[in-house]
Amino acid sequence: MIFSSRQDTYGFSALPGGCLNEYGYFIDIGLHDYWWSSSENNANAYIRNVYYGNEDVYLESYEKSVLISVRCIQD
Repeated sequence: MIFSSRQDTYGFSALPGGCLNEYGYFIDIGLHDYWWSSSENNANAYIRNVYYGNEDVYLESYEKSVLISVRCIQD
C-alpha cells in the first residue's frame, strides 16, 4: 500500500502513521494520524486524531501509555 501526503491550504502535510496501543499492537496505520497535545486530562492526555482523506480533526483523550506521534511547530 502506498500513501502520498499532500499539503493543504495551510502548508500542512502528514502520512497516516497510526499508533502503538496500550496492548503493544500497531493500529490504524494508513487510516489515522494521531498527535499528542500539550493538554492533560487526569491520568490521560488529549490527542488530535485525523482520518486519512478527511478534513476533520478530532479531539480525544488517550492513556499516556499509548505511543503516539509528536508534532513540533516552530514559532
